Amino acid sequence: MREVDKKKAKSFMEKHARAFARQGATNLVYFASDADISRIARYYQTDQFKRFDQIFLVNEQHQKNCIINNRIVCLKADAVDAVELFKKYLMRFDYFTAINEGLYEGGGKYPLNKDTFQGYALPILKDVYYHYANEHYKIGVPYHSLEIIHPGNEGYAQVYSDSYPGTLYKVTLERRQPRVFFTNGLRMRLCNKSIWEDAGDLDSIYCRMNSEMLKVVKSHFPNIHDFPGAANRNEHIIEQFDRIIEDAKTLNYKRVGMIPFGFHQNYKKFLEYLSKVNPGPLEEITLYHLNRNDFRDLYN
Repeated sequence: MREVDKKKAKSFMEKHARAFARQGATNLVYFASDADISRIARYYQTDQFKRFDQIFLVNEQHQKNCIINNRIVCLKADAVDAVELFKKYLMRFDYFTAINEGLYEGGGKYPLNKDTFQGYALPILKDVYYHYANEHYKIGVPYHSLEIIHPGNEGYAQVYSDSYPGTLYKVTLERRQPRVFFTNGLRMRLCNKSIWEDAGDLDSIYCRMNSEMLKVVKSHFPNIHDFPGAANRNEHIIEQFDRIIEDAKTLNYKRVGMIPFGFHQNYKKFLEYLSKVNPGPLEEITLYHLNRNDFRDLYN
């Protein structure tokens, strides 16, 4: 996204912040939405959308930032940049939509239907929300319950898509208590939640992420690192953590967070490793995961 477009989107949100951040509003956000403004104006004025106070349609291909009929907002922005703008104004949404991300059709740079972006967007979603997604993808957030909403059911709305059909889910998020371990003066937490809910409290983040998405995220979180060896699941877990320990010593990190990697590794070996190394200034390591089954060996 061009820097000038980022500045325009930011200025647009600042100008209308008071109207956008209304408490108790029923809101829908659609990432990589249709960019045809005339079609948008017709489609989202139909009866099924009248219950929404605001409908945010996010697409870098929009001609401009604009508001249609006081409640339909076209935001010309990258999806990650849009999430950061929504977070800035404490906005939380009732409906999350990402159907046609454009990776194969053109225009898309990174997947929106994978857990990487879904987890990134989690801080702007309400604890009970509706998730409209491409039917070929799974819901990648930590949920307590998941219910398919069919046409005619309460809460149903058919967002516009000229490509893939979507499925609407009612998602109740799960809030599990973190698992905490202490070893060698170091605190290790295991959290079934999005790392981006705590990102502001971490000195550094290690993750596995699409390179194009990583570029955009890094503009908001400079201390994010592509986790070493993430693409090779057979690489020894200890070699990966050696990098983190060395970074902590060099850059004076005290609190580090990371997203799952090497799904078939034995993480109990990591606890044994921590009991023997000098962690330097590092005081806390938190392992974040969205899938309930990640890190099963540590929960057992």
